[in-house]
Amino acid sequence: MKWTQVSELVNDVTREMIGEEATLLTDDLSNVVDVGNEVLAESYDAFTKKLLDRVTRTIFVDRKYTGAMAKLRRDSWEFGIKQKIYMTEIPEAVDDDSYKLVHGNSYDDNKFNQPALASKFYQQAASFRVDISVTEKQVRTAFSNRNELNSFVSMLFNAVDTSIELKLEGLAKAAVSYLIGSTVLDDIPDLDQAKTGVKAVNLLKLYNDQFQTTLAKKDALYTPDFIRFSVLVISQYLDKIATASTLFNEGGLLRFTPRDKQMLIMSSFLKSAANVYLQSETFHEQYTALPMSESIANFQGTGSAFDFDTASSIKIEIKDPTTPGQNKTVSWGGILAVLFDYDACGVDCEEREVTSHVNAGARFTNYFYHQEARYWVDTNENAVVFFIGEATT
Repeated sequence: MKWTQVSELVNDVTREMIGEEATLLTDDLSNVVDVGNEVLAESYDAFTKKLLDRVTRTIFVDRKYTGAMAKLRRDSWEFGIKQKIYMTEIPEAVDDDSYKLVHGNSYDDNKFNQPALASKFYQQAASFRVDISVTEKQVRTAFSNRNELNSFVSMLFNAVDTSIELKLEGLAKAAVSYLIGSTVLDDIPDLDQAKTGVKAVNLLKLYNDQFQTTLAKKDALYTPDFIRFSVLVISQYLDKIATASTLFNEGGLLRFTPRDKQMLIMSSFLKSAANVYLQSETFHEQYTALPMSESIANFQGTGSAFDFDTASSIKIEIKDPTTPGQNKTVSWGGILAVLFDYDACGVDCEEREVTSHVNAGARFTNYFYHQEARYWVDTNENAVVFFIGEATT
C-alpha cells in the first residue's frame, strides 16, 4: 500500500474553504485520489516492508439492465404463424322497407350481402445468438471462497443478459422506427421536413402558422409557448384517433383506437422540457400535463454527443410501397413522439433457449444463448408521428 502524507494539502484546502486564500490554489490530487490500476503491482506493508498486501474486498460490477419498449413485447405461441383478418369496409345503410309498404309489392329477403374481408400473414422472424465460455478450475486461485467464485460466474451470465436485453431493445426500437418511417413516407412522399400532414404532424410548422411567427427548430424545446402548443396538439390527437376515421392509417380503412389501446412513445427531450417549463410554473398542472406515455432517450442511436438532432432521428430502409420488391431509404429527424394503435406495432413469440457444450480436454464450457422473436408492423392500423422540421438551407 502506498501512503501519502497530505498535511500540506489539507491545510491548503482548509484555507481555501474558510476564505483565507484570495484565489484558488492548484491542489495536487494525483497521489491522493486513486483511479486504480489494471495490473496489480507489488505492494508491501508499511511496518516490515516484507509482507505483501492482500486483496480482501472484491466488488463485482453486476447490474441488471432493463431496456425500454417493454409494452411492445406481447404474447407467444409455439407453432404456426400469425394471420390477421379484418373488415375492409363497413356495411352501407339501406332504406327500411317496413315503413314504405305498398299493396301488392314483393320484398326480397334473400339477397346475399357478402362481408368485405382482407387478411395479412406475418411470416418473418429475427434471431441471433450470444456465446460465452466459462471455466471454473482455472480461476479458483483468484478468489477466497466458493461464494466469490459464484458471484464471478453470475457476473459473466449477467453480462450476457445485458447484451441480449440491449439488442432486444434495439430491435423493438427498430420496429417503431419502421412504423415511423412508413407513416412519414405515406403522408409526405417527398420527405420534405418543412411540410406537415395528417399522420406526419410538423408541430413547428403548425405553431409558426398559427401564431404567425418564425420560431426556429433549435429554439423550439426551450420555448414554453411551443411546448404548451405541442402538448395541446398531441392531446387532441388522442381523441381524434379514438373516433372512427379513415385518415390515420395507410390503408385508408375505417379504424378507431380507444384510449386503452393507444400507445404513445415520446422523446425524453420533449417530456423533460414539458415537466420543467410547464409543470413547474402552473397551479393546475393537470391541464398542461402530458398524456401517459413511455419516454425514450433516442429512437435509433445517440451519436457521440447524444444531442437532440441525433437522438430524435432515424435512418432506415423499408419496403417501397410504390415499387414491389424494392426498398426505400427514409431519413427523418426532429421526432418528438409517435402515437399508434396497440395492434399497429409489436413483438411476438420472444423466446430464448440456452444450449451448452463441455470441452473435456481444456476443461471449459461454452454456453450458447439463442434468441428469437417476431417484430411486426401493421400499417392498416392508426399511427401518427409528431416532429419538428424546417426547410434546409
